[in-house]
Amino acid sequence: MFVMTHPTYLREKARSMRIERQLTIDELAERLALSRSTIYYWVRDLPIPGSGSGGVFPEATRRKGNRAMQRKYRLLRVPLHRRGIQAQP
Repeated sequence: MFVMTHPTYLREKARSMRIERQLTIDELAERLALSRSTIYYWVRDLPIPGSGSGGVFPEATRRKGNRAMQRKYRLLRVPLHRRGIQAQP
């Protein structure tokens, strides 16, 4: 089995960029020319606000997203309900 090791300074660079610039794993991988999985293992304990599930999104943003989702499904549901009411004997 072949194991590739990277210089320690790359790991430290990735961690500092994650903290200071709040870069995503994809952004770090692209900038450091490394795989996403390598970057993930290096910075997985350093979440950045607003990224991924469980991120720290502002309350207003969460409410806006919830309202948009509710509207979408209401628009899908109402015609089906009307069709069901018309089909009843």
